[in-house]
Parts: sequence; C-alpha cells; structure tokens
Amino acid sequence: MPAGRSAPEPARCVPMPARDDNPTTRLRGSWLERPWGRMRVWRTGAGPPILAVHGLGGSGHYWQGLADRVGDRATIVAPDLPGFGASAMPDADIDRALLLADLEAAVAMHGEP
Repeated sequence: MPAGRSAPEPARCVPMPARDDNPTTRLRGSWLERPWGRMRVWRTGAGPPILAVHGLGGSGHYWQGLADRVGDRATIVAPDLPGFGASAMPDADIDRALLLADLEAAVAMHGEP
C-alpha cells in the first residue's frame, strides 16, 4: 500500500433504480460505493464471471455485444472505470493499486472472489 493511503473499504452494492437501466440492453446497473465516490457496475448473465474492462473514453456499455453472445453461459461484470461513464472522478490520482482494488470490488459485489 502506498504511503499515505489507507486500506480499501469493503464493497457495498447499491441497486440502481429501474429507470436507470437501459431497456435495449441486457446489462443492468448497480452502484458500488468506493472510498473515492460511486462507481457504476453493469452486470448480466449467469455462470463464471468475466470481468470486461473498457478503454479510455469508454464505459461498461462497450461490452453489450459480449453480453449478448455469452450472457447465457457467463456473468459479465463491466464497470465504468473511475472518471468514465457514470462513475465519479476521484479527487486523488488513479494508480494501479486503486484501479485493481476497484476491479476486485466490482467482481466481489456479485458474489465472486
């Protein structure tokens, strides 16, 4: 853990209101409370998890096509990374440790280690 950083808080899932779900997509959203703010995490499917991470300027909805193809065989977990999509922008710099903790929390909120 970098100097000056505290250990990440446990993940807490907050279901999003139904009106925030896009009826044209299989992906359904939840909010994940993180120490730096709220992160939107999209999910669909059943089965082993696939963590789908978008690139710069994207969002979790980038993975809709993947969800359509494998959502009946796997659970797609597609977060909006910090500062992208609907996720808040952290006040502090985003480093690998923070990003890894956020991705681990996104998968863990859906019952996977």
